[in-house]
Amino acid sequence: MASRSRQVTKTPGRGPQQTGQVREHQAKSGIVTYSLRVRWRGERISVRLGSELEGWNRALADLKLAETVAAISAGTWQPPAPELDAEEHDPIFHEFATVWLEQHGADLDDSTRAGYGHVLSRYILPTFKDHRLSEITYETVRQWRDRLRAESEQLKLAQANNLKLIDRQGRPKRPFGPQTINQSVRLLGQILDRAVESEHYLIDRNPAKGRSGLRMKTPPRPPRNHLEADEVLSLIQAADLVDQGVTPTSLRHARTARELRAQGKTWAQVGEAMGCSEATAIYRSRIKPKRDAPRRRRAMIVLLSLTGTRAGEHTELAWTGVDQTHGRIILDDAKTPAGVREIQMSPFVREEVSLYRESLAQAPLVDDPVFPVRGGGHGDRHNLGRRLRHIVAIANDLRSEHGLAPLPKRITPHTFRRTFVTLSFQAGKDLVFVQSQVGHADWKTTLEIYTQQSHRSVDPEIRELLDAYLAEARPGELAASAAARARLHRRLEPAL
Repeated sequence: MASRSRQVTKTPGRGPQQTGQVREHQAKSGIVTYSLRVRWRGERISVRLGSELEGWNRALADLKLAETVAAISAGTWQPPAPELDAEEHDPIFHEFATVWLEQHGADLDDSTRAGYGHVLSRYILPTFKDHRLSEITYETVRQWRDRLRAESEQLKLAQANNLKLIDRQGRPKRPFGPQTINQSVRLLGQILDRAVESEHYLIDRNPAKGRSGLRMKTPPRPPRNHLEADEVLSLIQAADLVDQGVTPTSLRHARTARELRAQGKTWAQVGEAMGCSEATAIYRSRIKPKRDAPRRRRAMIVLLSLTGTRAGEHTELAWTGVDQTHGRIILDDAKTPAGVREIQMSPFVREEVSLYRESLAQAPLVDDPVFPVRGGGHGDRHNLGRRLRHIVAIANDLRSEHGLAPLPKRITPHTFRRTFVTLSFQAGKDLVFVQSQVGHADWKTTLEIYTQQSHRSVDPEIRELLDAYLAEARPGELAASAAARARLHRRLEPAL
């Protein structure tokens, strides 16, 4: 026979009152078990306390309720991690993996925990969610890996043909490669390790580890994973064009349409010569850069290249973390303790950030993102990657016009972090300073990038760029350095 009684507790004070309940459950044996039911972050959470045999009674339960409600009101309470049934020796993988992530996630930073959750829900659970641990064998893991590889090839083929494949939620699937598949196999192995090491579950060997043939061969690393000073300049110029709403191709079309029109041709003849309709020819002739547009993407490239911020730090940066008075960026929430730091902005970066802020239509609030997405909030590394790909394509177009070599094939947000390290060493910065700026916990990591930096001799033009980018402000600074910075700060004025 089961019975249940309730008591509601409210915390005094202003604002919404936190409430909770003590719940009692009487088993057929007559033993009463106590639990709490509280509201936390808009959700109802049940917390088991224990039975009478474990020393619990109503008075202790009421006291625990009062403590819990007070902690929730203070914002210091966290729900206990879920636990598996102690009598269950062969649980469903979905349940086991969920508990593993909740318990293991307490030792992870937010970005890593979110990454684990994405890999688990996107790649692992669709196949293994209904399997019991004992049903996950080497063959099932291998077949799953092969299906992921087939899906990867399918998505790449669809992308090459400008097609979008949709998942069950109606969202387009993102292409993935061997690294993602290996990451999924590795995470599956980490979860199953917990079951093997406990010796409580009906699994004595991890089918995702210690077996050959599961890891996929990843493509070789590019010959270099950083940018040279002149390549950073090309990206700054390309970002400037994107900010102004034009591209090298659209500017060429505009120039051609105007030249043909100046020769006395009709719009129909101009369109025929350009291989487009008359209306399109008229539209192209009217393309002009928007000189007063916000310098958002330009400032984004400058900060990524010349401050060493991580992708997550960049997307989460708010104006409250930009100290223009002292010329620094304050990062108080980072991936590692060493990542909590202050980045010193060079005069060039400081001036570029100031010009960007002045170009905004409205002065931003202190808590506003420095680089908001279309909805006004913070973006993520995927959004940042898409912006960069567009800018890189335009930069390659610009470099082709001037007979310059193209940029490295694979440019990611992390490429800019390595670029900052490389340019800093080329500019004569010492190891300790560079390590403190990028937030490496181990100086060997910084030194590893240093040993891989460009061995090309720094010619005078590149040296001038390095001085303009990263030189410190000094009393009696040469007018030449200030003039070089001023030239770089000017908006790109493409010939029309």
